[in-house]
Amino acid sequence: MVDHSVQKSLLDSFLKTKSYRTRKAYLQDFTDLANFMDLPRPESALMVFLAEGPKYTHERIGKYRQFVEQRGLSLSTINRKLSAIRAIFVFAKEIGRIDWDLVLPNVRQSSKRERNELPAVRRLISSVDRTSSKGYRDFAILRVIFDLALRRKEVVALNYPEHLDLSLGFLFLPNPRSNESILVELPEQTKIALSEWLAIRGSKKGPLFINYDPARKGARLTGRSLDRNVVKPLTYLIGLHLSPDRLRTFGIEQALKLAREKSLHLEDVLSSVQEDVTFSSLSPKEKTNDPKKSGQKGF
Repeated sequence: MVDHSVQKSLLDSFLKTKSYRTRKAYLQDFTDLANFMDLPRPESALMVFLAEGPKYTHERIGKYRQFVEQRGLSLSTINRKLSAIRAIFVFAKEIGRIDWDLVLPNVRQSSKRERNELPAVRRLISSVDRTSSKGYRDFAILRVIFDLALRRKEVVALNYPEHLDLSLGFLFLPNPRSNESILVELPEQTKIALSEWLAIRGSKKGPLFINYDPARKGARLTGRSLDRNVVKPLTYLIGLHLSPDRLRTFGIEQALKLAREKSLHLEDVLSSVQEDVTFSSLSPKEKTNDPKKSGQKGF
């Protein structure tokens, strides 16, 4: 049985090596860990960890890491708590109390952002009020940006029927490197959104997405209008600040995450349709030909 006073001495000795401000923050962090374990004092948590050994410690600390990640704390606060735990185990090894290392990586920025933003993207898309023609247009735009990972300048440059064939289920994006278009397969959700929008827009040739501003109604929607009059009002409505570029980037991150989790080849990533997130199907060759500019004006 490990002596409680020894653990208190270990904690005190460790904290004495830190500045006053760091000592205060670390003591709060150790107390938080003890509360998570339903233990009365930080010393009690140390007693359990040193007595039980590395396997138990890694399991419990791993669960605590998941717990603090889910509490909505800032990234710096989360990583400070993890740093405090790592530091005291390093100290314990240095003074000969343990002969093993605690493996406890920090939370990555993208990891925390993904947790916060995937529900945000779902809320953003579901928040569109599709009781008006503008609502159907906005919904289709959001699906195209997120599902197909198109840049906003590419979205507003799309023409109908030149760049869209719903019967085949493809977008045809201009390729500045050749005369051949880049084929982008439409996921079912995206195809439905575009079909609903075209039923309102009509079959007239011209810009796929038109402006509803009274001064420019019927003209091509610009990239600036897409940002200011489509994405930002919706994100503010649900208390978020997602730009079109961030929405696109997040779609790409989710596709790559899906590939990693399912061990998919890149050409199979976007054809794997999930209930929560849908992506297009681009082959690796087509992805390397990502268009830089469509040549259309009025962005």
